[in-house]
Amino acid sequence: MAVAVLAVATIFGLVWRSRQGRLVRVAEAAASGPVTLLQFSAPACGPCRQVRALCESLAGPDVRHVEVDAAADPDRSREFDVLRTPTLLVLDAAGTPVWRTVGVPRRADLEAALAGVR
Repeated sequence: MAVAVLAVATIFGLVWRSRQGRLVRVAEAAASGPVTLLQFSAPACGPCRQVRALCESLAGPDVRHVEVDAAADPDRSREFDVLRTPTLLVLDAAGTPVWRTVGVPRRADLEAALAGVR
């Protein structure tokens, strides 16, 4: 009986864990719209909230905001050479990074980067 309970709990735990930290795949996000704001954040990061608010204010039909928990998705963080949060990238329609900043960007700088990609 104890072995069966342990087996069921292990399977449940593995399924639950496989679904955590997978908000959206970067390739899927880039393919879904012409421009993607890809933000790497951490739950305890204060400046990350400022970047999130800025990105959400600029998001719309032609700009998508995708936030990745850098700690929960270390493979994605390594793929984009993210060493600290917040890191924000602007991806073109092909998913290629065309602009990058670490920290809270100035709104005018981000708007200029978006204008250059659209």
